[in-house]
Amino acid sequence: MNITQTLILAGGWLIALVTLPFILLSEKRPAGMLAWMWAVLLFPYIGAFAYLLFGSERIYRRHLKRRRKWSHRRGSVEPLPLEGHDPRNRELASLLSSINVHSSSRYDEVEVFLHAQEFYPALAAEIKEAKSSILIEFFIWRNDEYGKNLRDVLTEAAGRGVAVRVIIDEMGCFGLPRGYFSGLIEAGGKFSWFNALHVMRNRWNFSLRNHRKLQIIDGKIAFVGGMNIGREYMGDKSESGGWKDAQIRLSGAVVRALCQTFWEDWYFATDEDMSGEKNLPSPIHGGRGLAQVVEDGPDSQQYPIMLSTVALLNAARRRVWFAAGYFFPTEPFLSALKLCVARGVEVRILIPAKSDHPYLVKGARAYYEELLTYGVRLYEYTCGTHHAKVIIMDDEWASVGSANLDVRSMRLNFELNVILHSTDVVTKIERELTKDYISSHEVTLDEVRSRSMWTRLIENICRLLGPIL
Repeated sequence: MNITQTLILAGGWLIALVTLPFILLSEKRPAGMLAWMWAVLLFPYIGAFAYLLFGSERIYRRHLKRRRKWSHRRGSVEPLPLEGHDPRNRELASLLSSINVHSSSRYDEVEVFLHAQEFYPALAAEIKEAKSSILIEFFIWRNDEYGKNLRDVLTEAAGRGVAVRVIIDEMGCFGLPRGYFSGLIEAGGKFSWFNALHVMRNRWNFSLRNHRKLQIIDGKIAFVGGMNIGREYMGDKSESGGWKDAQIRLSGAVVRALCQTFWEDWYFATDEDMSGEKNLPSPIHGGRGLAQVVEDGPDSQQYPIMLSTVALLNAARRRVWFAAGYFFPTEPFLSALKLCVARGVEVRILIPAKSDHPYLVKGARAYYEELLTYGVRLYEYTCGTHHAKVIIMDDEWASVGSANLDVRSMRLNFELNVILHSTDVVTKIERELTKDYISSHEVTLDEVRSRSMWTRLIENICRLLGPIL
């Protein structure tokens, strides 16, 4: 080994030793911490650089300060009146309220969209009727006919005096032209990237993303779910095949909490304070049914999405059905699934057999034997891309939103779900999931145990790298 090689090797180890204390002082779980430590030790230069870009917690600390500021502004919130609900539902609503940033609220009307062919026209129609404000938040916005159509509708609304604000994730929209919304801005609207990487504002993380999909019209109508804007969501891309997803349209007091979520994201992105917005629904009273906004992100150390999902599993008596765009479960969630089945509850999970991240499919399969042994029923969707993130519990509760059943959604991304007490919503989702389960391949324990050693090895490597990937 010559002097140059020795210096390169020594430099790598020095960088690794400098990086390790930052990893040890982070707020990561032990599994994630160990994965990053091994990456830095085995690949000193690459591992340290990757940690700077993907593993740093700086955005967490910065956004947490902003969260505290906004939480102080919210002030006290009245307990949700729960008269008229049976004790079991009152207990679950109270629990969900206590583990989330927002207290439980109510909705007036709810409509479920299970295809972009339904959602896109409904959103455009509300935008065209908007009188005062339009708040738009997506993770992905494609530069295709659907993205351009929505941009043009928003530009027209801004031109007639409606206050339009659009925020999209920079990583999710990588490749979108920087001047894409210039026409909207010229018409009087406002646009901002949700920047995880911004040198001038001391942000250095590629990994943390705003995965939320939220659209609010006049502070009174809100759309929440898993749908983005692009050709693939309409099933127009051959490589994606038919596309399944879910979005809900809500009205009522719950929209107030969703407005606050948007305001916080907008403040983080732009430093513009929107807390003075008027004409919002009443905070609590009135409405047909219970609604719980579940807002999560790296600014929270409480993991409300994971806890809320576990709460649904623990409250179930008959069944819990899942559809997950990605399945890469955390250990607490795995334990909750097993205990739920052990109590005699039917648990089904629908997982896409094809994905834009193939390693996640392989990593998910590493959990199959463990879950099948306990009696969890697993289905791989083979008829296209199933991107919906929905849960139904018994015949009364449903969750729709942006969060997948994976480590990234439960611990890294900014995510947004809404849990509803609604037999109508459960019935509609149940019908769709029943068709999806029938058209999917149900995985059996025998076929999982018959996999080759090489296949198992690849799957377990992907599972091991899950905290990083």
